[in-house]
Amino acid sequence: MKLPMLWLAAALVLFSSTAQSQITVSRSVIEFGKDGVIQDIEVMNTGDFKIYLDMTIAEIIDPESESPTRVQLDDPRTAPVLVSPKQLLVPPGERKRMRVILREPAVERDRVFRLAVKPYTGALKI
Repeated sequence: MKLPMLWLAAALVLFSSTAQSQITVSRSVIEFGKDGVIQDIEVMNTGDFKIYLDMTIAEIIDPESESPTRVQLDDPRTAPVLVSPKQLLVPPGERKRMRVILREPAVERDRVFRLAVKPYTGALKI
């Protein structure tokens, strides 16, 4: 019997401005097997200026079809996958770690989630 696994694809949206902040994400694909429910991802700012990041997670429904559907997982009380923290301030030359937590065990089919790491300007939103 093949064990179903959950996949999480991390998408990095590059930010370009006169400030030239550069963000690197340590992994682009996370695979949850039957034993692991927590994975860490490291984000590094290789630019010269601080950058604020916002992490949003979505589930991709029917990823193998020609028209997959993306469902935002906004409610942490019901989301099958959580990311913590949801926002980061990464100073220049520093690394920060975020944690991805699987709340629902593997089921009979694979599931695909997408984590978007998006830079934004302004102060941290609480």
